[in-house]
Amino acid sequence: MKSYTMLSHVNLANVTAAYTAQTYDCLYGTLGSNVQISIANNATVWLGGVSINANGTMTGEYAGITCLGNATINLADGTTNTVRGMADYYSGIFVPHNDTGEGDEYTLTIQGTGTLNAFGGQNAAGIGANSRYDSGNIVIAGGIINATGGESAAGIGSGFMSSSQTNFCGDITISGGTITANGGNYAAGIGSAGYGRCNDIVINGGTIYATGGQFAPGIGAGANNGLTGDITINGGNITATGGEGAAGIGTGTNSSQCNEITIENTV
Repeated sequence: MKSYTMLSHVNLANVTAAYTAQTYDCLYGTLGSNVQISIANNATVWLGGVSINANGTMTGEYAGITCLGNATINLADGTTNTVRGMADYYSGIFVPHNDTGEGDEYTLTIQGTGTLNAFGGQNAAGIGANSRYDSGNIVIAGGIINATGGESAAGIGSGFMSSSQTNFCGDITISGGTITANGGNYAAGIGSAGYGRCNDIVINGGTIYATGGQFAPGIGAGANNGLTGDITINGGNITATGGEGAAGIGTGTNSSQCNEITIENTV
């Protein structure tokens, strides 16, 4: 792990109780306990080479990393960080929906030059919503991001609940980095899951490879009544591949819906 001036280095190998990272914390090492790792509201933290449930054997009822409100994650240069939901229904990185009715939606911002591999558990997004809990906004400004949704969940965006409930994700904004996002069956690579919903998707730059699961688009609304707001692409190098019967960018099958699609200045 590289050293960064002013940072407080936290070796997850030594963490044996629930830990909430604060501004200037730099997390590194392999988590060896079934404990919750969180980021405090409005904190800016660094990931300096973490491994959280990389082999999928942990049993805690937590996301790999749980944001407690607004959060900024810096991916330290030259590091690889792997984060996986610790059980079914929990995402790799979860940012909550602000359901207080006061203030703006909570936002997770991911930036830097390192690598992040984020995996969701069953029905949970790689980055975004747990299957049972809605998520806030997601902003990706840099880094090498590989996000894989669990069964029926988006790589980046919403998870799956049921035909009688809708799992929600806020706005998704991408302005840089290299992003590979793969959705589970019926779920978009970037956007909503089946029976899921996300707000607007805005892509201003970056290199993006988005692949939808069966019957779902690469970018947009998942199959089976999935919903998204507007999809606006203002730039970037984008490869979007839909699953069987689905658009690369837009909608999946079986009453999937999205609002306006605008595409400009892309490669």
